Amino acid sequence: MKKSNQKQLSYAEAQAGLNKLIEALQSEQIPLEELPQLYAEALELEKHCRVVLEQVVQDIKQLDPDGFTISGLTNQNSTDLDTDVAINTTSLKSSPLINGSNLRQVIYFSLALAGLVLTQQANWQFIQTYGGFKLAQFVTDAASNAAGQSLSWDLAIGATAILIWMITESKRIGMKHSQWPILISISVAFAAGAPLFLALRERHLNRIKKEESLEISS
Repeated sequence: MKKSNQKQLSYAEAQAGLNKLIEALQSEQIPLEELPQLYAEALELEKHCRVVLEQVVQDIKQLDPDGFTISGLTNQNSTDLDTDVAINTTSLKSSPLINGSNLRQVIYFSLALAGLVLTQQANWQFIQTYGGFKLAQFVTDAASNAAGQSLSWDLAIGATAILIWMITESKRIGMKHSQWPILISISVAFAAGAPLFLALRERHLNRIKKEESLEISS
């Protein structure tokens, strides 16, 4: 809402708008990106309510110099707003990730399947060519030229770093069954295990968010 429009609001209209914004700030559904804008709008409405009340108090003081002050009327609105925003922000920050995404789950599961199928097809071609999976020959072929060596080192170092992260991240967020994608990454294909870990992580984060929402609502 524009500031010019806010100035035209009555106290009751501004108070109703402020209450709606406070309810929105209390909601777990609002995206993190919208929080600063909603907070700014709420502050403007709270300021407008204060200005209106101050004018009313000034008018009353002209009639009764010993009349009441504005502080008792307005401090509660400001305190409620600050408290609600603090609760909402703390809840968002306490989550391992702001949102677990169903879309990302689908993408990661699809990548895990593609990684499994494509790598195993290549492995099967290797087995047919050499009459079995001969590890020494496999390593020799992977390092047979500069391009292969670059890709091999790139995968080895990158995969090692990600595996370390997978282990520490699963402990940090209390993720169950993380050993399976880690084992798949080591023994079957990193291209299958890493996306599988990310998909299970998204599912775990979704479950955490639902549990937090239930705790807040209760």
